[in-house]
Amino acid sequence: MNERKLGIVFLGRVTVERMLSNLAMIGADSAATSELITDNVTGLLYKNEDIDELAEKLVYLYKDRKKLKELAINGFDFAKKFTEGNASDEIYDMITRLS
Repeated sequence: MNERKLGIVFLGRVTVERMLSNLAMIGADSAATSELITDNVTGLLYKNEDIDELAEKLVYLYKDRKKLKELAINGFDFAKKFTEGNASDEIYDMITRLS
């Protein structure tokens, strides 16, 4: 079954992929996303389904390009640990923490 139809992304794969693309992340504070994004360090989190807060975060990064770049760099550095060779250990640790 397509994981997107279920409304989930397995272990935040899309989040990590975007971090590795050197993009600043804004994500809902739920599920794997909040496990991967440290608010105001590797990205920004907003309350799930709160579109006003999401809009505020978008405007904030639009206006503060220095913070945009900082989050992108920090996110990239964080996501590198999920690359080949490191990914299996990180996935195991995450599953263990969530169990």
